[in-house]
Amino acid sequence: MKQLNALTRLALLVFLFAVSIPQLVLAAENYKTGDKLFVAPTSGLKIRIQPNLEAPAITTLGYTTPVTIVDDTAVAKPLQIKVSDFNEGTLLLTGHWVKVKAGNTTGFVFDGMLSKYKGLALSDYQEDAYYTATFGKPTSVTIPKTKMEQGHKVAYETVIKTYPEGLTEEVTVYDGCPNVTYTFNLSFNEAYWLISRMMIGADAVQDAKINNTGKTTTLTYYSCS
Repeated sequence: MKQLNALTRLALLVFLFAVSIPQLVLAAENYKTGDKLFVAPTSGLKIRIQPNLEAPAITTLGYTTPVTIVDDTAVAKPLQIKVSDFNEGTLLLTGHWVKVKAGNTTGFVFDGMLSKYKGLALSDYQEDAYYTATFGKPTSVTIPKTKMEQGHKVAYETVIKTYPEGLTEEVTVYDGCPNVTYTFNLSFNEAYWLISRMMIGADAVQDAKINNTGKTTTLTYYSCS
């Protein structure tokens, strides 16, 4: 009985010691100290003096600003930040604080708003060229289809573009309104920011839906002017 009590006390001491140590949280994205990432939101990203949303901001880093990872762990709890789902709802981005350097400025940012992909410039709408430069030259397959409508067979087609480094685009055109599906084999956060840039100026996009399976993220919508 005395031995059991001693073991119990030892276990309790180990537990108390463990919970008293601040936990080092892992990065939201696959990066390490010294890596260069880019500011992903088109509205920019606040860099703060401490890893805390209440901490004063040093400045706002502009869209696509490069930052260098100074320290890829921070003594802080994981964060979840709400963002638009582009269909009158919200989604959650999960990440952590990370210490970065941008030019002569060093501070803390939410890593869920950083990406290894430099976003398409706001003045540039050459998306196909951007995707080819970013994800490699795609292969394209056209699948002829038919559908019965009021007793008549109507022909249409689906075009699937597969980029070798993490992106598939599927477009089905029927009655003049394309149905589009993008599948990103990327982290959810990185896929979200590519989608966010895609939505700028996309006034014809309707019923946009973003779905994350854990391994892939899909964007579906139809476009009708």
